[in-house]
Amino acid sequence: MSCTFFIKGKLKKKYRANDLFNVIIEEIKDTKWKYKFQSEENFKIFFNDRSEILSFRFRNNEIDEICKVHFESNEEFEKLLEIFYNIKNMFYYIEIDDDFGLWNDYLASKNPCKIKLRELSQEEKNEIEGFDYKKYNSISIIFGIIAKDLSEKMDKKISSIQEIIDNIDPKLNEIFFLEMFKKEILCFFCWIYETMEYKNYGKVKELDIKTTRGLGSNFFTFCCAIGEAVFGIYGGNTGPKHSQIVKLYYEIVRKNPNIENDAFLMYRYILSVLEYSGFKKIIH
Repeated sequence: MSCTFFIKGKLKKKYRANDLFNVIIEEIKDTKWKYKFQSEENFKIFFNDRSEILSFRFRNNEIDEICKVHFESNEEFEKLLEIFYNIKNMFYYIEIDDDFGLWNDYLASKNPCKIKLRELSQEEKNEIEGFDYKKYNSISIIFGIIAKDLSEKMDKKISSIQEIIDNIDPKLNEIFFLEMFKKEILCFFCWIYETMEYKNYGKVKELDIKTTRGLGSNFFTFCCAIGEAVFGIYGGNTGPKHSQIVKLYYEIVRKNPNIENDAFLMYRYILSVLEYSGFKKIIH
């Protein structure tokens, strides 16, 4: 698999470029990768014939590099990410991005999840109990709740995924290009827009999504991350919050592999990550 990494940062004043290079040399000594000093402030790593050379070129203690690597194994990607992780404290700041969000996922895996799985209120439990939750899987119950909420807010009967999609406000398509999303994710776009508040700014539907601080990015990230975690739909990692939402789901699955049939647990997860993203259902 090929992946392009973007690295930008500035070393702390107490470090010289050579200090960093010595750490990297120690990190790669057990790999097949080669290295070369181009100058006192230019260090290169040679991975293989299919990868670009990764350069650490410093100017005034600053670095700004792009490198496309091709590895056959996940272990090699893990090793590169481990190197980035082990040198990051030498930098005053360091920004690392990549095509697939590997760095964000790696950071999430190294630290406790930032999202707390909250309990359901009695009213929220009642929402689930209003459906035949023992007969249907958990996500079907969630779609049932979405349809019920939309029916109440829009004052019309909505009882299917297609009817949810048919009622999406055209404004959302202008902002998020909804044609790129599968129908399951479109339901969440509609649900958030029609029935929720964003932080202390007010109702989502009454806000300017483009100019309200963080609203657009949190809206988009939530829907993309739910798509990956719950439905296995991967369209790219949108950043650290995306990784945290996915991380929480996998942590839940490891402890409760039957989440697909546990509507109460699934609803706890959905509401927890909604609140982490700044959204809250408007009380009926």
